[in-house]
Amino acid sequence: MIGIMSAVPFEVSRTLLDKLENDKTETGLGHEFHRGVLAGQKVVVTTSGMGKVRAAARTQYCIDHYGITRLIFVGVAGALNPKLHIGDIVVSQQVIQHDFNLTGSSKAEERGAHWYYGDPALIQAATTAAQKLGLSDKLHLGRVLTGDQIIQEQTKKEWLREVFGGDCVEMEGASIAMVCWMNQMPFVVLRGISDMANEEMFSQHFQSLPKVIEQSALLVMEMVANL
Repeated sequence: MIGIMSAVPFEVSRTLLDKLENDKTETGLGHEFHRGVLAGQKVVVTTSGMGKVRAAARTQYCIDHYGITRLIFVGVAGALNPKLHIGDIVVSQQVIQHDFNLTGSSKAEERGAHWYYGDPALIQAATTAAQKLGLSDKLHLGRVLTGDQIIQEQTKKEWLREVFGGDCVEMEGASIAMVCWMNQMPFVVLRGISDMANEEMFSQHFQSLPKVIEQSALLVMEMVANL
């Protein structure tokens, strides 16, 4: 059973539900979980809600109640790496909570947060899917940073890039990564770049959303078909 999760419905989950066969909608944690078949594979498609706590809770629920054996988290993010462009897709080689700091240190290695590593097989599946879809030039393997905050200040963006070497920033990935790691379960985070994490992020986000969602949904379906 493959888990597929996005933060909110417009971040791809609704697109995937349109393709879901034998959809059985169930409720847990006051939330909908859709169990069925996608591209020939048994899946659970759901949303986590925004932020780390919601994402962690619903990831554990998927593991306990549906017995998922791997998780694909998909959605949008703001770019930190200046080489990225709107419409590119970052595949998580590493994920970390950038706002976790037990020591007060500004150095990444001293803050107490841990890097979590995307599953090599799922990363390869994303790479292969991108090749089949003609999206190889848009796919980037890199570092995803997670925090319970929206990033649109240039100084903060530069700090995240300098301290963590992050490629993109979002609000859920590291929490689902931590839960997967605790359960010894493979995961990967896929983030379509919807904005440049600057003062224009909201207008960029909503203008780019339809195209970014379509690309990400196609990538996930191709991945699932070949797992």
